Amino acid sequence: MGMHVTSLTVVPSLGMMRSFQIAFDLKGNALLADDSPHSHEC
Repeated sequence: MGMHVTSLTVVPSLGMMRSFQIAFDLKGNALLADDSPHSHEC
């Protein structure tokens, strides 16, 4: 039973971490574009 509980809690955690990583990546890309407009122009 313990193993099942841990697996059930681990799956959502990974999903949340992945979504957070994607959000951070999007924010990072936006910041990079904001920091270097000349690079965005190219």
